[in-house]
Amino acid sequence: MAIEIVNRQRRLRLDRAEIAGLARTTLEAEGASGGVTIIFVGRRRMASLNRQHFGRTGDTDVIAFPIEEHIGDGAEKYLGDVAVCTDVAADEAAARGLDPIDELYFYTVHGLLHILGYDDSAPALRNRMNRRARSILAAFRKKKQQ
Repeated sequence: MAIEIVNRQRRLRLDRAEIAGLARTTLEAEGASGGVTIIFVGRRRMASLNRQHFGRTGDTDVIAFPIEEHIGDGAEKYLGDVAVCTDVAADEAAARGLDPIDELYFYTVHGLLHILGYDDSAPALRNRMNRRARSILAAFRKKKQQ
């Protein structure tokens, strides 16, 4: 399972090994295997991605780019890319009195669930997806403590 972590921001200090472990925990919890790239960006880059790919103005917390079809022979399946905005995570965490890394990890799991097919376009689906993300984060924290 190839997990690439790309850091294109300066606001938060990231532990790449821990984030890769979080991604691995998420994929395993969902019975998925394959490669993913998780890129951490600032507000301007996220706004650019949001405009370029969705025609929306402004930034957002996370954008997922699932790969619809496996191409290649014998190579590991590539699942997709996840872009996470550290500025949104830090600002949202500060506004709600949370740890910014915890918020960032929630966005990371959320994005990974999107590339695995989860949808949050309706309130019931969003609630289901958020419950699953919190469950995976709890399992990851428990695994970290062992």
